[in-house]
Amino acid sequence: MALPQESPSNTSHGFSMDHSIAPQDLKSLEAAESIEIRNDTFSLATTKALASQIDWNRLHTLSLYGKLGPRGVVPLAQAWTTTLQHLVLSQAKLGHFGVQTLGSLLPASLQTLNLSESDIGQEGA
Repeated sequence: MALPQESPSNTSHGFSMDHSIAPQDLKSLEAAESIEIRNDTFSLATTKALASQIDWNRLHTLSLYGKLGPRGVVPLAQAWTTTLQHLVLSQAKLGHFGVQTLGSLLPASLQTLNLSESDIGQEGA
């Protein structure tokens, strides 16, 4: 089910959207210190685009709500830097492989991690 289309909320410090991601929306990510995106599914191409557009030296909070899958988390995890403090990957359907990948690439700066409703399984926990 697609969410209603609306403009992303963008300030000098944060970015929030509640619909599918369009390429023109990604340009706004460069200056964000906080990003929140709610989407039904994040394709691998979308997570690669997100990873390349985010200024990881500025970002301290990343909140993604929607299916990433075990492979979808990889481009993000490989890109983030030591400034990331808060990470929410809710409803991400990571599975144990995605959680293991995520766990091996978490920055030391991370203070909070929320994997609610992400189907991590017992092996992932």
